[in-house]
Amino acid sequence: MILSFFTRKLSFKTTLKLISQSTGEKVSIVNNLIQPFICNKKQFAITFHGLNFKFPKNIIIPYNENIMEVQNCRPGDFRYNALDFDSKRMFSGPLSVSLMLNNLCSTNCVYCYADKREKFQCEITLERFKNIVKEAKQLNIVDFGLSGGEIFLTPNWSKFLKILLENDYYPDVISTKLPLTPSQIHLLKNLNINKVLQISLDSVNVSILTKMLNVDKSYLHKIIQTIRIIDYTGIKFKIATTLTRYNDSYSNVLELLNFIKQFPNIIDWDIGPAFDSLYKEKQTNVKFKSSRKKLQKVQQFVLNQSERYHFNINFDSSYLGRPFYNSKEGGTSFPGSECSANKTHMIILPDGNVTCCEQFYWMPQFLLGNINDSTIADVWLSDKALNLFDPKYISKNSNCAMCSLLNDCYSTMNKCWVDIIKAYGIENWDYPDPRCFFAPKMFNDLAFN
Repeated sequence: MILSFFTRKLSFKTTLKLISQSTGEKVSIVNNLIQPFICNKKQFAITFHGLNFKFPKNIIIPYNENIMEVQNCRPGDFRYNALDFDSKRMFSGPLSVSLMLNNLCSTNCVYCYADKREKFQCEITLERFKNIVKEAKQLNIVDFGLSGGEIFLTPNWSKFLKILLENDYYPDVISTKLPLTPSQIHLLKNLNINKVLQISLDSVNVSILTKMLNVDKSYLHKIIQTIRIIDYTGIKFKIATTLTRYNDSYSNVLELLNFIKQFPNIIDWDIGPAFDSLYKEKQTNVKFKSSRKKLQKVQQFVLNQSERYHFNINFDSSYLGRPFYNSKEGGTSFPGSECSANKTHMIILPDGNVTCCEQFYWMPQFLLGNINDSTIADVWLSDKALNLFDPKYISKNSNCAMCSLLNDCYSTMNKCWVDIIKAYGIENWDYPDPRCFFAPKMFNDLAFN
């Protein structure tokens, strides 16, 4: 509630007085309370009721014109008589929603994890989308994003984006591999999209890129031109690199770094390994996956470089360091971030079908309803969604069925269904998460060797 006062473009002194009047606390006490949140250089955690609540860096910062303003953030919205730290699933609707505009691509990446067996362009009308976003606001849904496929291959992509922006929804990231035209870039600039555009670039070596993305030799020149125009336009943007056996060498990463560092408007370079796809054969996954040794070498290089440049260099080690067969207390002790599928997040597919996770696409087990003929709340509270969160039947073939940890484990519902299906097959989707100590040996080993 106190943090919400810092969204009004008022002076620090005036804000302190308003907080004091609202809470009944002295200005000096309020000032002492919020000091740790002002321009904090590191993230930190506060322990409350035995739980750790993590806060990112730079929570309260001086206002400047480049900051996207938060609208309609009222302190009264944060007054509660009681707090619920036990429920794991949102009651009336998710916290975040993503609309997948299409599953079309301009490339054919060897490491693609998408289901592209059937091509879909967005079948949701703009009028229907306006109503969906309106309902999201009424349900106090925090985030609403757009994804693909390729967002920019939907002809009226800017109209969908504009509807979100008009309702104070700013996508966290808009990712593309598509060489953009100057007019598309200037349209993004006019929409005031800043710090969310992500360009995927795996190499600046023509032979590597053509092999990895199955594109012609002109592609590299076109995507480099796109980056140059974006930078010249003044849009702050990110670069994302996916590592495979083709591009995981020290020389390739260094060549990429030397290219990236020339652009003043790059704010992040995110690097991570390609992982197994649900829609490729095991042998295909093995062919493109990098090795643990190569990835660790790149990770160390990244750590050594991270303080030297004007942009952040981030290496995603979550897949590399995932411990399998390790957690003896089930889902309550799985390391890493909690799974948000069907707990706080939903994905709207291009045809209006709703699923739990972007990697599931049209897997029937995880389709919750269709947004073209149902509301967000109806889909979220459907029998299918509720039964997925609290399953009434578990196959006798699953080690979970007779496990003494079943109730505690399922009360958190922190399984990663994607990893389970990758490891054991779609018919065994109710098997234990392979991080569990009691999980059977994976039929398809997900570890990096």
